[in-house]
Amino acid sequence: MDVLDELLALDGVRATAPAPPSQVSEVARWAGVSLPELLVRLWRRTDGLTLKPIDAHIVGPGEVLELARAGWGERVGRDFLPIVDDHQSNYCAVVIEPPLAFRVAHVPHDDAPRLLYTGVASCLRAIVDGMRSRRPLDRMLHESHGDFAPDGPRSPEDQAAARALLATDGTHREWNHAAGLLDGSDIDGFTRLLETDHFVRRDVLARLRQMTSPAVQGLLRRDQEQFARFADLVVAAARTAGLRVGALREQHVLEVNGHWIELETFYHRRGIRDALPRMIAWIDDLVAGRDPHQRPGHFHED
Repeated sequence: MDVLDELLALDGVRATAPAPPSQVSEVARWAGVSLPELLVRLWRRTDGLTLKPIDAHIVGPGEVLELARAGWGERVGRDFLPIVDDHQSNYCAVVIEPPLAFRVAHVPHDDAPRLLYTGVASCLRAIVDGMRSRRPLDRMLHESHGDFAPDGPRSPEDQAAARALLATDGTHREWNHAAGLLDGSDIDGFTRLLETDHFVRRDVLARLRQMTSPAVQGLLRRDQEQFARFADLVVAAARTAGLRVGALREQHVLEVNGHWIELETFYHRRGIRDALPRMIAWIDDLVAGRDPHQRPGHFHED
């Protein structure tokens, strides 16, 4: 059975009248793309669906336009078209810009979006399964990896999208999304991502630690060894500068003059000009209660 028919036949699903074609067209104009065929089919049958067993609803085009007028695009970006509301201010949203179109992301109210489903059909399939288990959608979205299990393979399409995202400057979380679309066959891609900013490294390391590939485990060991050598250099330089250096917690948080310093925030810039002395000056300012940004030539200036 078609997943849409299956969903509409479930107990606890309440459909409204079909959406006005003019509203569907207006959403397409707002998004600037031809909408996914399955989403258009859904809206031709109903202007949204109440999903009582999982305390959620599928958004109709009228509500999409209301969200757009209320500033949805300013809050999460125009790249995301909301399609499911979990009643906890979290959404599933279709990504409408290539190379990620038309995957579906989880867009929480208090965190960054993350890819969850390969498309609208997969998202609806998860909703059908959730309806049958009567598991609240907000919990399911937060706990699920969807179609992107950490240790699972990625399709050629996903890997191609990852390479396209890696070619950007990463300004709009492209590198974070790329980290979810690579698999153990692309060690070079993961290696490159580990050299980007610490927020990307955080996501990449969390993913790699859940993967079992020997090549991935080797990459993690090499990264840990490199980071340990970096930490040793920082400790030695800080002591030379007269700072009181204590314990290194969890291999990346250093105690300096009674303050905890997150070394990950420095690691990705270790190759800049005069990196070590500028790093120590930044730490010295931090522990002295001064604003490190006020120092000419500070660590994050160039």
